[in-house]
Parts: sequence; structure tokens; C-alpha cells
Amino acid sequence: MMCPPNRVNSNLQFGAVFGGPYTYPGPVMADGTQVMCDDMVAAHADLGIPGCVFDQFITDAAAVMKQDGVPDAYIARVAPTLVGLKGDIVSPTPQYFAPNTAQTCQ
Repeated sequence: MMCPPNRVNSNLQFGAVFGGPYTYPGPVMADGTQVMCDDMVAAHADLGIPGCVFDQFITDAAAVMKQDGVPDAYIARVAPTLVGLKGDIVSPTPQYFAPNTAQTCQ
């Protein structure tokens, strides 16, 4: 079963990836029910995420962290962890979701 597809899921993923108290994949409580979260490959398998969309996510994540006051040294420390997930998330057969995505991914 897939984790709740929302902010809770993202918090669990990031918490696990950055060495927090969560295990990912693993069991979590969602709406009073225990569910098993998929690993990164399974969670993103049917999304068709292009490499350029992943790259933009990395850029956006760094910008948000910086805007929220996260020190550059910490951003530099976590960036390789996020970039290291690219092979698990990017699809070998990408799909383009919107006109602006298609234009930037050519």
C-alpha cells in the first residue's frame, strides 16, 4: 500500500532520507490505520518523471530551504542525498505533464 499522497508522505520521506526518526519504506500511521509506505522506486514508478523535472525540484528545494533560513552549509550537506535519489525517481520513459514542462524538457 502506498503512503498517504500528501504532505505527511513527503515529511516521512524527507525525515527518513535525512536520517530522522522514520524508516522509509516502512509502516506509518495514517488516519488511524497502519499502512506500509512504498520505496522511492515503487512510489514514483508510474509517474513518468522526466530528468529535467527532477532537476528543477532539486533547484526549487534548495531555494525553499535558503528562503526558510537554512544555512548554505546544511543545504550543501543534504543536496547529495537528494540528488542521489534521481535514479530511483526519474523514469526511463518520461511523460510531460504540462505545456511549460514540455517546453523546458526538450
